[in-house]
Amino acid sequence: TDREVVEAAQEHLEREDSQRKEISALRDSLLSYEAEELLAGSQVREGVQVVCEILQQRDPGVVQDLMRRIVRGGEKRIVLLGLKSDAPFLCFGCSSDLPYNMGEWIREAAPLIDGRGGGNPNQAQAKGSRPEGLSDALGRALELI
Repeated sequence: TDREVVEAAQEHLEREDSQRKEISALRDSLLSYEAEELLAGSQVREGVQVVCEILQQRDPGVVQDLMRRIVRGGEKRIVLLGLKSDAPFLCFGCSSDLPYNMGEWIREAAPLIDGRGGGNPNQAQAKGSRPEGLSDALGRALELI
């Protein structure tokens, strides 16, 4: 009957919604774990905890999320992430207690990946066309600390 079809469709939609929420919670847990791992492998420079890493096979939005999770998790933190792909991506961030300007840093580093970008004092990003320049771009940013 029509009523049975409607009920079955509603049950299906409820299951799908529940699965979507579960996937989102698992993704969130995985990103938190990855942020903790990146932080555990960080270095201290000039009294600042610095995460500097080139990532692979990620969506730029995920890279930004990782940067924000690390930066917001404490004071005196700088995150310099590069994404290796055909269109390389840089994502820089720092905690608000630091006097650095990530927008200026990204303008210094972006030309090394033949890219352009921008941002504000606490976070910035750039996209380019030369993935082989990622290491040099991150190295340039490290020099600014």
